[in-house]
Amino acid sequence: MKSFSSGEVAQICDVTSRTVIRWIEAGKLKAFKLPGRGNNRVSEAQLVSFLTQNRMPVPEELMHDEDEHCVVVSNDVYLCKHARRILRDADYQTSCFSSGIEAGFEIASKRPSLIILDTESTSARPQAVFSQLKKVSEYEPNIIVFCEKGSNLASLQDSMQVLHKPLELHEFSQIIDEMSNNVV
Repeated sequence: MKSFSSGEVAQICDVTSRTVIRWIEAGKLKAFKLPGRGNNRVSEAQLVSFLTQNRMPVPEELMHDEDEHCVVVSNDVYLCKHARRILRDADYQTSCFSSGIEAGFEIASKRPSLIILDTESTSARPQAVFSQLKKVSEYEPNIIVFCEKGSNLASLQDSMQVLHKPLELHEFSQIIDEMSNNVV
């Protein structure tokens, strides 16, 4: 995967290199350090996510239509970590959000093909999300809802995949594979 120096990120964002370094130091932009001199590098996925979250234009060369996009709304670190890994293996670009508001901006701008809601660790209400998405013409993402056992989401099962927590990695992986093969 391609990575960018602080200077390259500065050119893309139309700011100074020092501003980019401040974003990295403040934790607003995730970066890694190269061994040796310790120069910062920002992965392409992190840069695109940062641009999108901050409502900055994403250059054409960074938009990849071949990768599917997924938005995960969860405060569960375990769920986000394993969802990212499984979705990466299925060629999804994944963004995790703990707030429904942040996720809403991402959904509106990227129109991801998959949305994952964790109703146990966030205040996300699948019924409200589903009714809002129905209002948007020609946009029908796949939706997976994680909830605690005993939750009554039976009315939504035709339009969403409902999985119960704790997360069963094998079951989740199978569903993602089916979606990737357009079976669901």
